[in-house]
Amino acid sequence: MDYYTLCLLVIVSLCKVSSESWGERRKLEPTFLQTPTNITVHRGDLAVLQCHIRDLGPKVVVWHKANKDVPLTIGKTIFEQENHMDIKVQEISEDDSYWDLFIKNVHPKHAGTYLCQVTASKLYTHYVTLHVLDKQSTVNEDLKLTGTKYVNQGETIRLMCNVTGVINMLDGVDWFFQGDNIVTTASYLRGEITILTHMEGYTYVSELIIENSSLHDMGIYLCRGPNLKISSIRVDVLSAVKPNINRRGSDTDASYSHARGPSSGSSSNLIFSATAIMLGLLLGTCTGFSENILYVCFKLHISRDYVTR
Repeated sequence: MDYYTLCLLVIVSLCKVSSESWGERRKLEPTFLQTPTNITVHRGDLAVLQCHIRDLGPKVVVWHKANKDVPLTIGKTIFEQENHMDIKVQEISEDDSYWDLFIKNVHPKHAGTYLCQVTASKLYTHYVTLHVLDKQSTVNEDLKLTGTKYVNQGETIRLMCNVTGVINMLDGVDWFFQGDNIVTTASYLRGEITILTHMEGYTYVSELIIENSSLHDMGIYLCRGPNLKISSIRVDVLSAVKPNINRRGSDTDASYSHARGPSSGSSSNLIFSATAIMLGLLLGTCTGFSENILYVCFKLHISRDYVTR
């Protein structure tokens, strides 16, 4: 590694450290992302009250019903006594998660306003109002599997399993690949696997996502829902290897490089030095140290050129 590259790397590293330190000092407060705030279901259905939170960190999520002192859930612990409720947690990323309250076999008494709360520097509250129609729903039961049938190697496979007409979907659906049950840590699937679930009206949706697909991900995928209803789809992964048309190390390139001689090296040094100076000035807002380091590098560069003349 030459002298100029070292100077440039030091400046960039200091900027990175400075920005990370600033990020640590700036602790973000939790934020509720947009989800439905008015839910209407029929008696006997499954009600899903969504609570989508960003930057939760180590804080605890609590579900309450309005005008009730005893919480329904604290974190993943359920305090409701009638066995009608469940909490489903989906961590989309390190700072993005769902804390959904499931109410199964809904009755009119469950109607009302529910509060999803997080305590940080202050109390944050997300309100969801549940309306219950005192009659049974008449949606026909069905299961459909749709999604990517052909994908280039390295692209993302997305499959969606839609289940309608099932009253309680707490157990969700099961995914299979080539006859084996899929879990997010499955070794026989080479890509990064995610399974997301949500409710859309009377439809339960489970989405299987496989990123950075490979030829090993090609085959038959199957979704199994309640009452052993199943649907399958074949996914083909196409080889996307392209010929390398860039010829490196040819005689022409070598002779051209030799013909340029020492002057090209000097020109490269000047260009690199100018680039380092401009980048340092742009990154100067990251940390005050970068300007000092840049100044020293520049002075040493001038001194070195003077001595070699």
